[in-house]
Amino acid sequence: MLILYNVELHSEEPIKWRMHLQAARVMLQWREQTSSRATSLDQIDKFLLYEHYYVSVFAGLTTFDAADELTGDRFENSDDITIFSDFVRVIHRVTRIERVTHDKGADVTPIQVKDIIFEVEAAKQRMVHLSQNIHLQGCHVRQDFQHLICIFYHASLIYTYRLLTNDSISDINAQASRDSILNHLYSLSNKETFAHDLVWPLFILGTECRGLPELQEVVSHEMEIVMRISGVLDRRKVLFFLRQYWSLGLDQSPNWMYLMREMMPGNNMLIL
Repeated sequence: MLILYNVELHSEEPIKWRMHLQAARVMLQWREQTSSRATSLDQIDKFLLYEHYYVSVFAGLTTFDAADELTGDRFENSDDITIFSDFVRVIHRVTRIERVTHDKGADVTPIQVKDIIFEVEAAKQRMVHLSQNIHLQGCHVRQDFQHLICIFYHASLIYTYRLLTNDSISDINAQASRDSILNHLYSLSNKETFAHDLVWPLFILGTECRGLPELQEVVSHEMEIVMRISGVLDRRKVLFFLRQYWSLGLDQSPNWMYLMREMMPGNNMLIL
């Protein structure tokens, strides 16, 4: 089912790839239920679980399902095949908190935000440590991987600030992270190696570029490079959404999530 999902994602058929992604979830749940909880998962099982979780988290960014039943616990210590899992878990947690608070009309507590910022910091530190132990060919690739870690770190901070807070300090912090993403993006010596990892950070960067046409050009150009290197997938829709967001006046939509939910419902896309 994951293979079918990948094939249909490349053929840009969202109904079919979402259907097979859901079918893959059912099959993985059956696999977990029929195996002993005391039995450790082998590498293939861990890879499949993580691949499904990873894709589902990013697919869930535009579906607004508060009870998604996803969990990333079963591959916690699989550093060799779940390299970005800590960041993905943070993204997932932020998404779920936003959905629940929106549906219930509740406020996010400062403690929740503080805890998530701590998780983002911990994810970065763990990734930096992990990068010293994984095999990367050449010093330039290793340096680029360090830049990629920082790009994900700052994108995760922006995602947290914009979805869970609404104050001037968070606004300043988000803008600082936007500038840091740009600096690390410019510092990449070879974008081909990690092009497929840049879509979500570029999207988050793009959401910080309203009213900044020069930066909008940068994001558009970088997204085109990613599509040329690693395929179109749903990325045309991602770029189209950003351009719709950029076209709005600064007073028309509080943030991109509001636009996604209230002004463009049903505009499901995979930001990967």
